[in-house]
Amino acid sequence: MPYTVSNLKADLTAALHGTTLNKVQSVNGLIQRAGSELLLEVDPMETKRIAELASPIFAKIYDYALPVDLKGTKIIDIRPQANRNILDRYVQEYNQEFSLNKEYVMNPNFTVQHNTGLKTIRISNNLLINGLLLNLADDISSNGTWVVSGGGSNLRQDYLRYVDGCESSIAFDIAGTQAILTNSTMTPIDCSTQSNESHIFFFVYLPTAAPFATIQIKWGTDAANYWTQILNQTNVGTVFEDGWNLLDADWKSAAVFGAPSNTSIGYLQITYSYALSTQTAVRLNSIYSRLGIISEIEYYSKYLYQDATTGAFQETITDDSNLINLDTESRNLLYLLTGVHIVQQIQGLDAMFFDSNFFQQQYDRELAMYKAQYKSEWQKPRSQYYSMPNPSNKDRMGWNRFNY
Repeated sequence: MPYTVSNLKADLTAALHGTTLNKVQSVNGLIQRAGSELLLEVDPMETKRIAELASPIFAKIYDYALPVDLKGTKIIDIRPQANRNILDRYVQEYNQEFSLNKEYVMNPNFTVQHNTGLKTIRISNNLLINGLLLNLADDISSNGTWVVSGGGSNLRQDYLRYVDGCESSIAFDIAGTQAILTNSTMTPIDCSTQSNESHIFFFVYLPTAAPFATIQIKWGTDAANYWTQILNQTNVGTVFEDGWNLLDADWKSAAVFGAPSNTSIGYLQITYSYALSTQTAVRLNSIYSRLGIISEIEYYSKYLYQDATTGAFQETITDDSNLINLDTESRNLLYLLTGVHIVQQIQGLDAMFFDSNFFQQQYDRELAMYKAQYKSEWQKPRSQYYSMPNPSNKDRMGWNRFNY
């Protein structure tokens, strides 16, 4: 039977010696605080959710959006939606460990990253097939010739900042409302196995990102036959930021002009729409077509409540008819913990000497029982441990500069 906020309030009223909840300020707020405390102490099994990741997982693409209701880093599993094999076992690592080893380790792994209030997930799976390189964009003429037009000028090879290629990118300056980079002479690529299925990824460097409204990419046969998509956010759904931004154009949802051939992709164009005055050293680098694996994530949700009409999960209580996403054992934990919070407001000997002790002792006992019966399944982050070098090898290995 569904358990509602109204049911919880009725249970609390019955346990308070006839005291009505009208004497308690902000009952919904007390329930929500008790719920938050409960989620801090235990992972109720009813709060598990399985959702499709917002984006497929791609080789060499590390940053992805997360479900908004993920509780902390409490991820249980990441897996393909179909045809899982024994190698599809993702493990959680700490941020630094992931960053250092993401290109080298063979086992799939992930880490949850917080950045200025935004929570995303970083995923590495080096077992996936790498994408098709369209153009490294690391030199003006290494694969066809890049030209700049519109408000762009001073096109050059840049060795200071780059993501991929021969330790360089292509850079230009911009003045006005638009700058256009075009390469119509590159070696054509056969993308017939990826047409309408892959995503086109590329990196842009924006020294000051705020004035950039959109960035448009065109790929196809020539200037009259191409696919195109206009982008106004990064691949994880965030606004453009200062520095490198990874952009993602979904081939399936791209607009088509003319009759481009997917067996001969030899034309690329990137258009930067800009709102302010001159800016120097805007950059482009590493353009790939990549096929991804549609995957799902199993996790513990921080949304304890649900709209009884729409079924939408929610973090706060909006109505007494809201469902509480807890079953018999765990709903009793919420009832007892809410009682602990309520008796702090109620004056009198019953509240001080009886109710408070009853709710707290019962809660502690049942919490221990629940934890013993229902173990949390979340993957705790792990870190690699390394043994110290053997001092006897220091001469052979060229370690003479170290003292042991």
